[in-house]
Amino acid sequence: MVVNQLTTLILQQQVIPLYYHDDLSICLGRMKALYAGGARVIEFTNRGGNALTNFSQMVMRRNEEFPDLKLGVGTIFSFVEAEHFLDRGANFLVSPTFSSDLAAFSKERGILYVPGCMTPSEIYTAKSHGCSLIKIYPAHVLGTSFIRSVKELFPTVHLMPTGGIKLTELHDWFAAGASAIGVGGMLFSSESPIVELEYKMRVLLLQSAI
Repeated sequence: MVVNQLTTLILQQQVIPLYYHDDLSICLGRMKALYAGGARVIEFTNRGGNALTNFSQMVMRRNEEFPDLKLGVGTIFSFVEAEHFLDRGANFLVSPTFSSDLAAFSKERGILYVPGCMTPSEIYTAKSHGCSLIKIYPAHVLGTSFIRSVKELFPTVHLMPTGGIKLTELHDWFAAGASAIGVGGMLFSSESPIVELEYKMRVLLLQSAI
């Protein structure tokens, strides 16, 4: 899938779930529940010692059962890490920061790269390197007013705030100008078992469509 098509898919879904877990069974269970709830794009974060191994197994299960599901990898800092996950079947890359090396590497490989930015200068730099979908991180620190302000400066850039966003605040972020929203810990709290994920994902997608 080319970069523009995948970007469109993310913008259509609007709410992008992201998670990591050391336990492979939980990783697979969450993926299945999210897919059943309507998610066709999921970000798996590179935040633990089992990340590469678990992701490889997720891709194998995806290929067998959910061939239309796109799996990206977040918390990527170097093209070495990127290469490892791309070799395992990653469809796109996400970073908490901007890297010119990763931008160049992704462009060369024809892969969507979503960098994380926190200031107008960083957004401008990422845009100058060809990034049209940019993660605003950490979103809960910056707030919706930041999205509203920078959207005026970069009307053609798609902003995806991520980090600490409450599920009850999605409408506020979209109203401020967010094109998509990354949702992690608030969706995968310890009080929410896997069996509830399908329902929660379905509700989020319905809310974002209103």
